[in-house]
Parts: sequence; C-alpha cells; structure tokens
Amino acid sequence: MNDIAVQTDERAAVLAVIDGVYGAWANNDADALAANFDADASSVTPGWPGAGREAVRARFAAAFAGPWQGSRVVDEPSTVRFLNPDTAIVVGRSAVQLPGKSETEPPVLGTWVIARPSGQWLVHAFHSCAA
Repeated sequence: MNDIAVQTDERAAVLAVIDGVYGAWANNDADALAANFDADASSVTPGWPGAGREAVRARFAAAFAGPWQGSRVVDEPSTVRFLNPDTAIVVGRSAVQLPGKSETEPPVLGTWVIARPSGQWLVHAFHSCAA
C-alpha cells in the first residue's frame, strides 16, 4: 500500500470518529456519543469544561433529555492534520439544528485531537468556540 492510500484511509478513519459522535447525537444516544471519547478526554465548550468520558456522557444525557432533544449537528471539517501516524488534529465548523427548525443555531469552530495510542481512534481532546 502506498503512502497516499494509507493517508487517505487514516483520514477517513479519523473523520469516522467525528461522524460517530454526530450520528450518536442525531439519535440522542449519550452512551454511544461518549464511546467515541477516551476515558480521560478533555472537552471544553462554551460554558462547560469537562474531563473524562463519563463527564461527556452525563452532559449529553442531560442535554438530550432537555434542550437538545431531537437536535442534530451540521458539521463541516475543514482540515485534518496528522502530527504522527497515530495522532490527528481536525478543525471544523459545526452548528446545532434544533427539531422543527430550518435554521441552525450560531455556528462554532471546533478543534478535535483524535488519536489511537492503543489501536482504536478516539477523541482525546475537543474544544469549541463561537465562530
């Protein structure tokens, strides 16, 4: 396999983690969403700094039972950069679309650190801020 094919395959695998997060979000499944995060992952979003997979799961369980119930995310990754073969940084723009709404909430910019130190690609850090 040549380097271009490997890079393409790895890029797809990294983006599949983000797709897994947002697919679980669309299903309002906090357990499946959190399964994409490392046990010690950092997650910082406006108004919510969190540490660890369980904190991510608890936050989304509460959100899916309340204001984000039935919501989904529109996501546009813009760059995927590999620091080494097992660590990638993804930067993108996303916005929450609430149920019954045609417009999205104001977009955010997100930075993901996705790594596979033990063979499985997982989110190790996520940060978002207003776009």
